[in-house]
Amino acid sequence: MDPEWTGQARFWIVGGYLVAFVASVVESIGQFSSFTHGGLTATIAVDVTLGPVVAAGSLWTWWWLSQLQVNDDAHRRVIRGGVVGLIVVLVAEGTMSFTSFTSLVGVQSVLKWVLATYLLMTVGEVASAIGFLAILIALHSASGTPSKSPTLEDWDT
Repeated sequence: MDPEWTGQARFWIVGGYLVAFVASVVESIGQFSSFTHGGLTATIAVDVTLGPVVAAGSLWTWWWLSQLQVNDDAHRRVIRGGVVGLIVVLVAEGTMSFTSFTSLVGVQSVLKWVLATYLLMTVGEVASAIGFLAILIALHSASGTPSKSPTLEDWDT
């Protein structure tokens, strides 16, 4: 596969997932600090505790999936379908984060860490989607090269 595309894919996916992880940690710290003011419910505690787990799990899952080998066109089609699904999910999550961010920007009582969390989540999700788009392009360009069987190991993190 084209090393330029795979290197860019690795950068965007890992970078995006790391930004999302940082955002979830910021959210956890902010929510737990509000506990001293009586603002933390059990539901919020579970949500913010699981945020970093979900972000780390996404990166972990990508690492394992990147070990798959694309041996033929049938495998390439399956991988391509999964990558398209990941792009759709990340764009939808990025859109939800961005609309939450924009709806809170003008509110005076909103804490700055809340805005930062939504903005970081948006950036991370969009960055990862860009990385998966680079994978889609790399898979497409590899389909024209019958001499080498491309693998997802090329962008192993």
